[in-house]
Amino acid sequence: MNHDDAAARALLLRFDRGLADQRIEMELCVVGGAVITLNFARAPRTRRPRALFASSGAALAARRHAAERAGVALDRLEEAARTVVTGQAAAFEGERLRVFSPPPDYVLAMKCAALRFVPEGGVEDDIRYLLRFLGVRDPAAAVDVVSGYLTPRQRPEDLESRLASLIS
Repeated sequence: MNHDDAAARALLLRFDRGLADQRIEMELCVVGGAVITLNFARAPRTRRPRALFASSGAALAARRHAAERAGVALDRLEEAARTVVTGQAAAFEGERLRVFSPPPDYVLAMKCAALRFVPEGGVEDDIRYLLRFLGVRDPAAAVDVVSGYLTPRQRPEDLESRLASLIS
């Protein structure tokens, strides 16, 4: 482990500890050099899918709070994520923060699932990036990719039309 990697892991550990009093768990997914965040509600007490995803606003507030508690600039989190990811399954795994390089189609599926529950926006930009990264230009093909991870009940009913608007 080189010095940069050790420093990045120490920073991620501080950030993970900074999330201790938050109700959010985060996955930082490094895809083609971009860091895409998946935000999950921590230990939901319900089986409703809505409880799985944290809103973008709540997640950003949690990230800012954790960064402040850790004494870390918010943009350093993404730099640290890129540093530790080397293609291995789990580059960093804390109690509340996971950093890894998943298959891009997994991240696309999770972002599409979040479309149902995260109305503030922001998810769409990540979906556009992932569609370009995967070279998917057809909405039906995009739904096929997502279907490898999500059942029809887990996807938004209007997923194909929403993807069509993001592709064009």
